[in-house]
Amino acid sequence: SGPDPLLVEAVVRELGALVPALGLLSRPYVPPLLELVLAHLPGPHASIQAHCICLVEALCEALRAELTPHLEALLPRMLSILRTDRSDTRMPTLRVLHALGAMA
Repeated sequence: SGPDPLLVEAVVRELGALVPALGLLSRPYVPPLLELVLAHLPGPHASIQAHCICLVEALCEALRAELTPHLEALLPRMLSILRTDRSDTRMPTLRVLHALGAMA
């Protein structure tokens, strides 16, 4: 049945808060962090998706160009959110656009 969505949400949220505090020290953890993001982005749980996008944004801001090799895996998933977001507020789309801005 998979991991508990509430637990996944809490973990991703806390990691998103931890990365800015660690800055460049988060570099060795990029592969497992991105593996976690890619496993849940996009996904059926909007709150997990939102925290995954925030984690990507935090990684982009902390590591800048060092995240470039991973964009090939991230971008299709993020663009998929832009194509499929049917929410009234379009909040997932806005979060993705903000994260893409952090990648620039």
